[in-house]
Amino acid sequence: MPDTPTVLDTIESSASSTTFTCGTISPSANGLVWVAGEILATGGTLTVDSVTDTFSDVGTWTIVQQNSTALQQHTAFIAYALAGNSPGSGTITVTCGTASIRTSI
Repeated sequence: MPDTPTVLDTIESSASSTTFTCGTISPSANGLVWVAGEILATGGTLTVDSVTDTFSDVGTWTIVQQNSTALQQHTAFIAYALAGNSPGSGTITVTCGTASIRTSI
């Protein structure tokens, strides 16, 4: 039976920024580490350009995103990477191409 996901941290921000970093977390060994959220901007093309981490043993991040311009620049995304045997503790940073004004990660 698969493990139940555990929420390790959340970010909700109304500050305009291109980077968002979670607090220090400790993912399980050999597990799937994932980040999901939505970001909103008032102009420009809004994309999630990268997801990086400071763990000692986590693979490459894959980003899946969908942009909508129906009202404002709004992007929903999920990013994931596989943890190795000893991921340790660290942070995850989401970097956007345009300053986001509303964020929930």
